[in-house]
Amino acid sequence: MTKAMVTGSFDPVTLGHVDVIRRALERYDEVCVGMLVNPEKEYAYPAGERLAMLKAVLDPLGVEVYYSEGLAVDLAKEVGASVMVRGVRPGDEAYEAELARLNMEIGAVPTEFIEAGKEYREVSSTLVRERLAQGKDVSGLVPEQIIKRL
Repeated sequence: MTKAMVTGSFDPVTLGHVDVIRRALERYDEVCVGMLVNPEKEYAYPAGERLAMLKAVLDPLGVEVYYSEGLAVDLAKEVGASVMVRGVRPGDEAYEAELARLNMEIGAVPTEFIEAGKEYREVSSTLVRERLAQGKDVSGLVPEQIIKRL
């Protein structure tokens, strides 16, 4: 049985994230999500709120959500995931490849890259936050369950 962990900061969770998670569900026996904190990053939403939004979106899919302030590879090993899944957008490949190399070197957990569907390839949490700051509509970018929370 292969368990995969999709990782990210989900600030906030987008339809691109959900699409990658759904694609992972098609490939693996079990999928969980690891919401991580990068201490060098400033977040628009506090960890508790991001976690609540993520759970609201993923509970109907039966996906368990974990939280960690540590390394993704350590969390993957802790929850028994044998592979980490990362969504990758055009232009992110070099950064993601380096992260995958480090995770393999540090914890011997491989990373699989899954690209979101064509309609979500350019969707990012940054885009959502920018549109919100401009007072623009974000429906079509984020799951309906969290629009009111934003």
